[in-house]
Amino acid sequence: MSILLNAFPLRIPDVELEARKVPYDKETLDDFRKKYGLSHSFRREGNDILIFSGDATFSASGSPHRVALKDNFGTFCALVKDGLTRHLAGLGRNPKGFNTIELVSTKPGDNLLTPILGETYPFRVCAKYSIDTRIVQGHPCLVIDCTTRNVLEETGLHFLNEGFNLVGRFVVTGQEDGYRKFLGSVSGCKGEMLNVLRQDGQEIQIEAKDVYLQTSRANFDDYLSDTHGAKKDAIVERIRRAVSIFNGGENKKQRIDTLKNC
Repeated sequence: MSILLNAFPLRIPDVELEARKVPYDKETLDDFRKKYGLSHSFRREGNDILIFSGDATFSASGSPHRVALKDNFGTFCALVKDGLTRHLAGLGRNPKGFNTIELVSTKPGDNLLTPILGETYPFRVCAKYSIDTRIVQGHPCLVIDCTTRNVLEETGLHFLNEGFNLVGRFVVTGQEDGYRKFLGSVSGCKGEMLNVLRQDGQEIQIEAKDVYLQTSRANFDDYLSDTHGAKKDAIVERIRRAVSIFNGGENKKQRIDTLKNC
């Protein structure tokens, strides 16, 4: 029998929730979430969309439907994650995704590179929390993990102004959901404009302020060599040790418990 120290049992209320049911199609579901996502929850169930409302008022019409949470673990877990996402957003956090929810803390105290390279260094290694639900021994649980995420918030324009050569480097663009999408490889620079060769072979022009360097090891190592020269290897070793300590069992448990109780 496996033991999960980061799985926390959820209490399932013995209630039935009123919902509305409409036929499923992806466009309808996406439209509902875009228009009413702040006040309603939506879940696909087979060929239907279930609509839940916190105050029992429904913006979309549909046939009445009741859901007993104790008999519908999937719906219960989805509603838990939806509520958790709203709660974290209300605390000023920036949760991303749903399966799994990800939360990256960019506070200086949660950046492992702050004691090594300072708060203003553009590349960061930050605390990342992953939150999901899972059925453990027949009971729904909230599963929380804590690792690290490489973070880069400065745009390509910052690196151009620093005199860092972008040619040959992969760049990405921001998206509405908070994630970044691969764009291509920088093939040339002119002023603040970049030529970028996309994967389909097309070359486009884009302003440096509208792209980000890919947070790859190669980009980080090259930039670290530019800024710290011969000290680079010693700094890399300090970073390796910091990440190892961060991922240690007791430290990880404390961070997971802190998030669980927030």
